[in-house]
Amino acid sequence: MRTVRRLLAAALITTLFLPGSAGAQEADDAPSAAGEPNDLEQPNSAFAVSPGTNGQRPDRSAISLEVLPGQTIQDSISIFNFTDEPISFRVWSGDGYNTADGGFAIYGEDVDAVDTGSWIELPDTEVTVGPASRADLPILIRVPENAEPGDHAGGVAGVNTTPVETVDAGDANIDLLRAVGARVYLRVAGPLNPALEVRNIEVDGSQPLLPGLTGSGSARLTFEIVNTGNLRVAPTAATELSGPFGIGKQTNDPIELRELLPGSSVQISQEFTEVPALGRMTARIHLTTDAVDTVRTTTFWAVPWLYVAVVILLGGWWWWRRRRSGDDDPGHRAWPDEEPTDHELVSV
Repeated sequence: MRTVRRLLAAALITTLFLPGSAGAQEADDAPSAAGEPNDLEQPNSAFAVSPGTNGQRPDRSAISLEVLPGQTIQDSISIFNFTDEPISFRVWSGDGYNTADGGFAIYGEDVDAVDTGSWIELPDTEVTVGPASRADLPILIRVPENAEPGDHAGGVAGVNTTPVETVDAGDANIDLLRAVGARVYLRVAGPLNPALEVRNIEVDGSQPLLPGLTGSGSARLTFEIVNTGNLRVAPTAATELSGPFGIGKQTNDPIELRELLPGSSVQISQEFTEVPALGRMTARIHLTTDAVDTVRTTTFWAVPWLYVAVVILLGGWWWWRRRRSGDDDPGHRAWPDEEPTDHELVSV
């Protein structure tokens, strides 16, 4: 059976850089030392990347620094190999972004960095880590003089070039190469402006043939949350539907979003059931953080069209009957005018 090697970093870079995965571990989930048992819940437990440990337990989930324009900072990352064989890695720095579901990701090595990723200097781009060992890589962060105030995100990523997992694909074996990384957050001094916007609101509603008799209505509310400020935020989104004067109000459980980076956006979809057919309905979206409070609304129609059609038909029939009965009423006939007649007076 043939062995086919495939580099899957481009696909995996957007799925493995989520909070809780390798390279984004909280201190309580991090390994105590290379080679020792660990309880990292990640798809590639053979290795991990974290902020520099200086020989100790990782005590931070990301490199997070407050910096000044023009400042240079020294730090490090650590690459852990939990297997009993050496593993080679290719390492790069990249800009951070949000995936469609709001997760954190770092652009692959084929995408040129223009922000945080371009500020990070690595001593090596290829590293081999021995069995049950850890490699510490110093990094240099050079903040440009013209860096814009606010939060900037990126990271240092690594993909294993030594296969540690193989998948049976029928007539061939595919060696999986996975990418993981450590996040880097930099807050550049200057005016800070947290801000959120709700855009592209759509409501897709439906009503049964006979509301109240053959079922109830439903509605799908979709919208986009955009971070238009210069700080990363983790907003809570609360949604509700209501009819005229607040009749039939429904609320969904609030959604607590992952951090949203400046300039990034995330799509949200909410389902509502038991939506009454009250005519003009209002959908309300409320975003909150410690510093932001934003509300947007939109309207849509929830109409029992069959009932409306029946009412129109009955109204038309009633009007036709009234008109016809008016035509048949002798008291309302239009009699032709008669010529006046002269009468002679007869005296007796």
